[in-house]
Amino acid sequence: MNALANRQDQELTKFLCHGYPDGKGPVTFRLYTGQEDDEKRQQILADPPDILLTNYVMLELILTRVDERKLIQAAKGLRFLVLDELHTYRGRQGADVALLVRRTRDACEASQLQHVGTSATMATEGTFESQRQEVARVASLIFGAPVEPPDVIGETLRRATPEPDLAHSTFREALTRRLTDAASPPPAEYQAFIQDPLSRWIEGAFGLTSEAESGRLLRAAPRPIGGPEGGAVELSSLTGIPSDQCGRAVQEQLLAGYAIRQPDSPFPVFAFRLHQFISRGDTVYATVEVEAERYLTVYPRRYVPGDRGRLLFPLTFYRGCGQEYYTVRLIEEPTGSRMEGRAFDAKPIEATGTLGYLYLNTAEPWTLVPENLPDDWLEPGDNGRMKHHLREAIPRELAVGRIQREQAKTR
Repeated sequence: MNALANRQDQELTKFLCHGYPDGKGPVTFRLYTGQEDDEKRQQILADPPDILLTNYVMLELILTRVDERKLIQAAKGLRFLVLDELHTYRGRQGADVALLVRRTRDACEASQLQHVGTSATMATEGTFESQRQEVARVASLIFGAPVEPPDVIGETLRRATPEPDLAHSTFREALTRRLTDAASPPPAEYQAFIQDPLSRWIEGAFGLTSEAESGRLLRAAPRPIGGPEGGAVELSSLTGIPSDQCGRAVQEQLLAGYAIRQPDSPFPVFAFRLHQFISRGDTVYATVEVEAERYLTVYPRRYVPGDRGRLLFPLTFYRGCGQEYYTVRLIEEPTGSRMEGRAFDAKPIEATGTLGYLYLNTAEPWTLVPENLPDDWLEPGDNGRMKHHLREAIPRELAVGRIQREQAKTR
């Protein structure tokens, strides 16, 4: 949730701080997400900014915490409420946010509140007009205020190069001549580049298409350069030039276009993305040892080859930061405790022992401080006290002994 607020903080810094004396622009903004220390929170409460960047869970707390009523008082007559990534608010979470929007509007006595939602993927099927109707319908439900289709602002595209007439022999001949001279490099100057026949063809083949009903320019579906369905085959069919030569020419032209900047902006003429699809790998297995000494393998084994005293456990990785965790089960027995590896998707009801994750990071060992716990695990206020019913979920420290001759020596 905080990733969106952090990203907006970076963007606002570019527009509202850079270039102004002492980095202070005409509009103030602050992050208020629960990550801030007490000193920063007190500064914000004492002097609320023009724009408050937060998440919907923190906004819920702001509405209920007595100490933070100052923010609500400062927001009387609130002008704008902006929800980024509007498409993520669906189902029960969407209903919660919809009610939160209404409560915020009431608490701030914002009868003239302007609701704004941003999203790149709210609706992708059908014509542009049908997409606007669907977005307006969903936005009206979330905001609790009427949103009409004309209020939905879509993406407006324009060509960087003159549109070619592929049916005209003159253009096809010019394109063929351009490809025939394999030693001729792509133009390095802006005007020459956008007039180049190959540039004009590439923009239509890879960058843009048009809506049949309205003629509106749309982004073309991504496609490969090579292969039976790639652009090189299409270009070869149009010009009679071998497809491998066409493919090399397209690659060189794209790279040249990426290096040439538009005269009225810092962006390149052709900004493209390369995607490589790699199938998911198998599980990684590791010994429970410090990073420099542990044994790693992708083969499912119980022991390190040739050393039955070193057990292997499967690893799983947190998507947010990439930190690895051992997936284990802890089995309590009369003679002591032992730990075994387990499948990531093992079900507690079907398994013996306690399922969990083992964290081992010598550079950043985990400590029990409020900052390392989720915000909703803590009691409201600034005392940092954990909610009673969640205390059993606190990570606990384990001293894991080395396994020798298949006898557990877990301490």
